[in-house]
Amino acid sequence: MTRTDITKRVKYWQERLGMKNWDIVVHFEEIKKPKKSYFSTVGRANIDTEYKLASFFFPPSQLAEVDDQVIVHEFVHCILAQYDGYISANTPLKKKGERWLEYINEQTTTEIERIITRLYRKES
Repeated sequence: MTRTDITKRVKYWQERLGMKNWDIVVHFEEIKKPKKSYFSTVGRANIDTEYKLASFFFPPSQLAEVDDQVIVHEFVHCILAQYDGYISANTPLKKKGERWLEYINEQTTTEIERIITRLYRKES
């Protein structure tokens, strides 16, 4: 996808998912991958759930890999971010626990994203 395509698809999915009350800003810049992460970083979101603000980041070197699933994935992170904050604040984690939390978070987000995009394909 091009930058313009990605920006249009973000707006499309924001409306489709009923998240027009969120302020979403799209950025195109390289993403620094965390050490020892299990997952690729084709997209990333910085989220403030209190004010419903999010910045989505897509690396220019990987725009060809961005598709609706990647975009929906970032929206699902917005929805689940409050749970992440609660779990992090209320669970004393050691390094291994933090990695498990990241793994569970990404797996859950991915499964929800796949359900949404499959439903969308069936409607189209």
